[in-house]
Amino acid sequence: GFIVDTNSLISNQKKGKKLFNLKISDILIKVLNANKKYIAITNKSGKLLIFNIESLPILQKGSGVQLMKLKKNELIADIKLLDQSEGLTWSSGSKVKKLNDISFWIGKRAQSGKKVPKYFNKNFKFE
Repeated sequence: GFIVDTNSLISNQKKGKKLFNLKISDILIKVLNANKKYIAITNKSGKLLIFNIESLPILQKGSGVQLMKLKKNELIADIKLLDQSEGLTWSSGSKVKKLNDISFWIGKRAQSGKKVPKYFNKNFKFE
């Protein structure tokens, strides 16, 4: 997933602006407007990591930075932005579940995370 500062999207070129280079095996999950304080990320093994958006460097070029530590063949499931005061919400069937206290899952960028909360959905996506 890429976090994009929308202020850097303004371009005078007719052909648009290239934001990132994807390698052959890379998949773009989501582009988010960096307007909240925390990033929540899940992997397909059922781990959740929440970290402060300020720990992300702003890059001019490059292949990006590690958001979550993954084991070999492990994949990111989903990513969303949130503020600590609003808690974490996710869809489970037709219901929306909410976790008010997210402090257990807050860590440093590039850690492997902790097991998702009880009653989290099986595809480990937020929506």
